[in-house]
Amino acid sequence: MLRIIELLEGCRIAIRDIVQENWKFRDLLDQRPADYGGIYVGEVEYNVSGSQVGAVGAGAHVHDVTFQQHVQSSVTGIDAGVLADQLESLRAELARRATERDHYAALVAVSDAAADAREGRTPEAVSRLSALGRWAADIASSVGLSLAVDAIKRATGLG
Repeated sequence: MLRIIELLEGCRIAIRDIVQENWKFRDLLDQRPADYGGIYVGEVEYNVSGSQVGAVGAGAHVHDVTFQQHVQSSVTGIDAGVLADQLESLRAELARRATERDHYAALVAVSDAAADAREGRTPEAVSRLSALGRWAADIASSVGLSLAVDAIKRATGLG
């Protein structure tokens, strides 16, 4: 059994290396659904789905603006303790799979969200999850963390 696990891990690493060598991040972005919610500024795309945006792009600025976030409605029915447990499991899985800069940013966001949920601050936890993308949601789904997936979808607007 241990040999099978070692072989599977070797396959996972080989596939990861092949993907990293042959696919550029831009190629993956081009395969997103049309309703993604990104904004292009020149050649750079910013995902503003589910966000409050005052300015976008390099050198952009905004002043004399007040934003109010209303996240309470997005957390109705979420058990903070269960969410914290699932986010801790997700954090461990993300740490195991992280290979890129964006992956490590997601890892930090999930870790912070788990701490907020553990302290009963569910709106803050869900708000932190808004920084996540499809990668973290897909991993949460693949390991059966249904409440975490639901919270990520609520926070990000991913469908």
